[in-house]
Amino acid sequence: MDNHNDYQEQMTDAARQFVARHRDEHLGNDQQLFERTTDYLVTSLDVPAFMAPRLAHLAMSPAPDEPVAEHWDSATA
Repeated sequence: MDNHNDYQEQMTDAARQFVARHRDEHLGNDQQLFERTTDYLVTSLDVPAFMAPRLAHLAMSPAPDEPVAEHWDSATA
């Protein structure tokens, strides 16, 4: 894996952890959680602003082996 992929994977993992910690604070408002996750990545982890929404989306999307119904639906964003 090259450095870019390592960085992306690490930042996506950090975003997933943030989402897991704060999901209950945003029940029924995935857009707010998405925006808060994006802001966290930019302000706390110095992720470039152009990259943060993509990483937040990856963090909130289901893993291939997880059921979709339990996760954020990007169509509603």
